[in-house]
Amino acid sequence: MTELELKGGYGEHGRSCFLLKQENGRSLMFDCGILDTDALPYPNITPDEARQINYLFLSHAHKDHTGAVPYLLQLGFQGVIAASPETIRHIGLRYDKIRELDISPQSGTDFEGFQVITGSSGHCPGSLWFYVCFESGYKFFYSGDFQPDPLVYPVDLPKDLHADVAILDMAHDTILDTAPLLRNRLSGKVREYLARGKRIILPVQAFGRGVEILYLLYKTCAGHKIWLDQNMKVITDRILTGSSVKEDRRRELTDFYPAVKQNSIDNADIVIIGDTHLERPENQALVRALLEKDAVIIGTGRRKDGSFMASMYDEGQAIRLPFPHHSSRKDARFLSESNCFQTVLPFHSNVKEVWNG
Repeated sequence: MTELELKGGYGEHGRSCFLLKQENGRSLMFDCGILDTDALPYPNITPDEARQINYLFLSHAHKDHTGAVPYLLQLGFQGVIAASPETIRHIGLRYDKIRELDISPQSGTDFEGFQVITGSSGHCPGSLWFYVCFESGYKFFYSGDFQPDPLVYPVDLPKDLHADVAILDMAHDTILDTAPLLRNRLSGKVREYLARGKRIILPVQAFGRGVEILYLLYKTCAGHKIWLDQNMKVITDRILTGSSVKEDRRRELTDFYPAVKQNSIDNADIVIIGDTHLERPENQALVRALLEKDAVIIGTGRRKDGSFMASMYDEGQAIRLPFPHHSSRKDARFLSESNCFQTVLPFHSNVKEVWNG
């Protein structure tokens, strides 16, 4: 018998961590993240469990999925860490048991006693979903963070897969609109503010939706100059030299990105800062200075209470327009209905639900 233990991420937005224990003693963990708004941010893992885990599969590099890996190592984990090359490179982990997974569409990798099929999940560079088939017959699906209609990143849509249990991203559980509509709403609001003479400040996750927002606004706000902070430039440079961007988008980005890199903040209409919650003091000072010059902040991700960005919302200096980098409830339902999953656990949101296939 195979047991699934929810170590984090179910009923909360972060700390993603799921443990499969097999009767033969083998244990597989999927993600090991932190919840950065919690005084105790780590997953509920004991030292005995950590020492018995044979494999840790990482869906992508964001800290709510990988931030507790050092903690797991401190607890005594000595197994293999498996992830895409892009994820391994970005987290910069120094460890002697790392296995890079093939990221070609729906490729399979054989392990002792099971096979793992992976596909691109459309969330950020190198993000993957996992479909695990054990020799015992048990099957498990984990979507990681999933966006079925990304603008820049590739996605492999799982279809007709059979699994005993599936854990599906539903971070945008209250959002009903489609990805194209959400993107159109963001670009339309930016154009509206620009027409009123305002400058736009966009704090973003650089290794993820930042590049998608850069692409979107360059294509839809012609004639307006975009400035990127150093973090956005470093990450965008890295992304464009990797293999996790749609080839047609790579060509377009490579064509216009060098000119964007040369833009000065002094005459920029749109300022993109690679710091989602404006946690760095230098970014806070920059934003305060820009606000004195008739600027407006647009947030596109979750609110982190206690952050500088949260104070901007509270002061009326910022508005929030969600950007589609996760799955909505409708997306999660569609993914569930496109496959044959016996039991579905939606995760990455504050709700706790169980769906029966």
